Amino acid sequence: MTPDIQFKRGGTLPNYTTTLYRPDSPDTPPLPLAGATVRLVAADRLTRETIIDQELEILDAAEGLCQYTHDASAFDAAADCKAEIVVTFGDGGILILPTSGQYQLVIEDSLI
Repeated sequence: MTPDIQFKRGGTLPNYTTTLYRPDSPDTPPLPLAGATVRLVAADRLTRETIIDQELEILDAAEGLCQYTHDASAFDAAADCKAEIVVTFGDGGILILPTSGQYQLVIEDSLI
């Protein structure tokens, strides 16, 4: 099964860029993110240890476009994770994506 999100330990690219859509109507315009914060949260599938809990940069709020960037030392080891994107709106409402299950996020080991 191909992971939804994949990184290589020790690398800084690729950045994870995504457009968020309304979960009840994914074929409509993207989810507006003005006044919102967006976080990527990932936990190891076996140990449930949090591997990532970081705010994403909102690149275009009207288009629901955001990006996760990391530095070369972000990951200590390879990991197979469950991940969610947490959107907190200005009015305090919270949307957790996906609304059912989790994304699969893999951090592959590196030779360097």
